[in-house]
Amino acid sequence: MSLLCLLTGHGIGPALWNFRGSFGIMDSGRKEIQYEDFHGRKLDRKLLNLL
Repeated sequence: MSLLCLLTGHGIGPALWNFRGSFGIMDSGRKEIQYEDFHGRKLDRKLLNLL
């Protein structure tokens, strides 16, 4: 069971600290992410879909 499933099962949903930056879905700078170009920005589509 994943942590996300465990939290969701207890009524705790995901949160987004920043739109852009190290905790956000845009221009985070994380090296392991496959980004999608979105209006000149680097979008983490996988994280966006998860949220």
